[in-house]
Amino acid sequence: MRAILFTLLTIATLPACGHRTAAAGDEWGRWFDQTAGRLTRWDGLELPMPEGTVARTPDGLSVRLGRNFKKRNDYGCWAEGTDKWPGPGWRDVCVSRVVPEMEVGSCFLLRPEPVDPTMADQHQSENWEAGVVTIDGRRAIVERARVSGGMEGAKRQRRTSILIELRPSGWAHLEGCTGDDAGYSEILGIAGTIQSR
Repeated sequence: MRAILFTLLTIATLPACGHRTAAAGDEWGRWFDQTAGRLTRWDGLELPMPEGTVARTPDGLSVRLGRNFKKRNDYGCWAEGTDKWPGPGWRDVCVSRVVPEMEVGSCFLLRPEPVDPTMADQHQSENWEAGVVTIDGRRAIVERARVSGGMEGAKRQRRTSILIELRPSGWAHLEGCTGDDAGYSEILGIAGTIQSR
């Protein structure tokens, strides 16, 4: 009886977005394919090509940034125009490899969720939208939202979350913040330069 109760409690506590298994990569692949197949296509966007140098992440990715981006930390994050925060011209990006076995689950990251009364540090999203684009033959699932709350006290901050296919396999994640709508396309242009080293 105790074993049955333990099993039921374990199942009940699994995250809503998915769970870790030995086949987590397959689960991510299925989620990515299904989600990309049902989202609106945003192809045809003219994306600016970043003109800066190529930066490297600790987990083996390379990404081309704009000329004025500066390293923000040792975990794959860079920023531009921090003196303009939170206004126009400010940009912040973090790039990492998606390792399905280490992730909580495959799901949208900015989609609005109900307020959790037990969480003091919670982000709330509004004006959420998601679409899929193809950059250099690779699909990317793109989310955009106005985000408020969290430890930093964001107020309707423009954020984007981009999952992009890597070659020959796998995915990368770019999380970006921007002080103006033009930053959305700039950050998407940066995402299109992500490569596996």
